[in-house]
Amino acid sequence: MTVPWGRVAGFVVLATAAHPEALAQQTPPDTVAPPDAAAASNVTPYKPDFFTQFRPNTAMDMIGRIPGFSFDGGSGARGFSGTGGNVLIDGERPPSRGDDLSSIIGRIPASGVERIDVIRGGAEGIDMQGKPIVANIIRKKDAGLTGSLSSNVNVNSFGGVSPNATVALRNQSGANLLDGSIGLFHNQGNGTSRRYRVGPDGVVQLISWTGTDNQFDSAEATGAWETLWLGGKLRINGKANLERFDGFAQEGIFAGPVGNQISNDENNERSGEAGIRWVRSFSGTEIELVGFQSYRDTDFRSIGDGPRFTSDSKGENTAGESILRTTMKLPAAGTWKFDGGAEGVFNFTESSSVRLQNGAPVPLTGDAYKVDELRGEVFGTATWAPSSQLSVESGLRFEGSRITAENEKGSVEKSLGYLKPRLNVSWSPAKGHQWGFEVERVVGQLDLNGFGSSLSFDNGTQTVGSLDIEPEKSWAVTARYERQFGGQNSVVLAFEHVTIENFLASVVGGPPNFPETRKNIDGSTTRDALSLDTSTELDKFGMPGGIFVFGADLRTSHVTDPVTGEDRELSNNTDWSWNVSLQQTLDGGKFRWGVFAEDDADFQQWSPRSYFWGHDGIFLGANMSWKPTPNWTLGGGVNNIIAEDSTNYSLFYNAPRGIGSLQYRQDQTFEARRQFFVNARLNF
Repeated sequence: MTVPWGRVAGFVVLATAAHPEALAQQTPPDTVAPPDAAAASNVTPYKPDFFTQFRPNTAMDMIGRIPGFSFDGGSGARGFSGTGGNVLIDGERPPSRGDDLSSIIGRIPASGVERIDVIRGGAEGIDMQGKPIVANIIRKKDAGLTGSLSSNVNVNSFGGVSPNATVALRNQSGANLLDGSIGLFHNQGNGTSRRYRVGPDGVVQLISWTGTDNQFDSAEATGAWETLWLGGKLRINGKANLERFDGFAQEGIFAGPVGNQISNDENNERSGEAGIRWVRSFSGTEIELVGFQSYRDTDFRSIGDGPRFTSDSKGENTAGESILRTTMKLPAAGTWKFDGGAEGVFNFTESSSVRLQNGAPVPLTGDAYKVDELRGEVFGTATWAPSSQLSVESGLRFEGSRITAENEKGSVEKSLGYLKPRLNVSWSPAKGHQWGFEVERVVGQLDLNGFGSSLSFDNGTQTVGSLDIEPEKSWAVTARYERQFGGQNSVVLAFEHVTIENFLASVVGGPPNFPETRKNIDGSTTRDALSLDTSTELDKFGMPGGIFVFGADLRTSHVTDPVTGEDRELSNNTDWSWNVSLQQTLDGGKFRWGVFAEDDADFQQWSPRSYFWGHDGIFLGANMSWKPTPNWTLGGGVNNIIAEDSTNYSLFYNAPRGIGSLQYRQDQTFEARRQFFVNARLNF
């Protein structure tokens, strides 16, 4: 796929032209001066007055206003070690995984934030976990009793109405915190699509129109308690969640087996988690103990009836994760600091499913499977910071795991071990200039879906479970440069190169059905990304309170196709993307409006028996918010204003690509929907 270099270059020139060095000479009169910091310190404090002009409601609103900082919620893979996000709360990460980091930060009122420290490369008592940049939210110790009630209603142009509401209460007094929230969510998604399928001989096999009506409902409750206990700080948090999905689709077929193909889907999920963290210092050495437990139970049912086929599938799945972790941080020794620890993790999943097609059972390997992973890890980190301008963090982790998997064909047990080194360098040669370099070996989460089976009733593709798969391993190298000009003015340029050692791919078996399965493959698999992000205040250009934001990404990837042996891109790789937004804050932060647009390149997908190409149009949106009082925030807007239909086509073969002949080409169009929304929030 060709990258539109001229189009991307035009946006880059437009964005960077708004960053003359003159911006560094004088701060516009209507903006807040940059926070106090050493000329080239790797710790930059942002106090509440820096955010005053935006009137933030929550700490998450404040995080979104830090120039040059991009929020990272963390990875959901492989326990806690090395998977945390890039925002800390009082120097610590909450012992939670299902309660995502953005939600936890979003429950901290802006009035309860004393300051936010942005740390590049490392600081005393801060576990960077390999992140080049981290934000540390320092809370006020006596914020008192606060709360919020928020609601949102989303209406799409097809008439679907999706309301939700959340209430949160928080009481912080000294070292004691009691925090809780309850949320109710309803999402109605309806739409239409058209399909046109033709064979290699030009004979039309299918012409159809489909209407869908899907409803998703969920209820969640969260809670957290912090206090002093046994001379240290104790935090206990938990979350419970109920989800239900009901889907209905009716496909009217006008060519082929004429009639209505109807499907009904139902999915119910119950999940919960609990985490505990205790931290205490002994003669300057900090000890942290973390425990965590999660559990998820899911059942599903899908029924189809029509002239093409009848189907009935049902099943259930249970999964959970247990984690114990301890960390020791030693007192700083001059320009050096050391920490280390150990972590134990137990993951399990058990699944069973049955399916009928045209009244006959269709058994597949992987309909019933069970997988356990017992993993242990030890880790150590040494950080050298000879000055506020330079910080070098080196770390080494070793993990050993035992995977036990079984299905209808038998069982397999294997033991694995990996060394995971990491180096993170941060250099600030002068005020406003930061350079970062990181190299790390990463081990991904075990793909539990690869042990299970599936069947496409539409084209007959079968997927059987594999007992012989391992986590992907990769080397990731990142280089980053950040330039801050004061206020909201910044430029960030970053490059990442990833080499995957044992790519997990879909391969195909033999006739008559050519079932697909998952397998780790050798060979060179790489992924590269170059990104540019800029933010510019527009006061000097005649727009007080205005901010222009631009971002662009260029990506490329290479993998040896496991079916044909040819070099190709990774599935779902988009060669380029861009985003741009313009917003203005007026009347001392009481009123704000904004417009934004984003676009991605077309994307491709490969499977053993098919090729897929997809196109989505430019996404354009506009929004506004009004704070009539310090406690009330009202807002509204529209998304997907252009509402360009999404289109795709696919090629399906009667055998693996390269040896099979084309069975059909299918073109499909999804009608786009505009989405209108209004929201309200009351802080108390």
